[in-house]
Amino acid sequence: MNSVWPWLGGITLGFLLLALVWWGWQHVGLGALQLGMSTC
Repeated sequence: MNSVWPWLGGITLGFLLLALVWWGWQHVGLGALQLGMSTC
């Protein structure tokens, strides 16, 4: 049971990091799209 926690923590940390990157990429992408539309 003790050896399972680091593995579970690593998966949770990786999932949180992936979610954060995805959220940030979506917001940056939307901002860039709006900026491109306004300049065009």
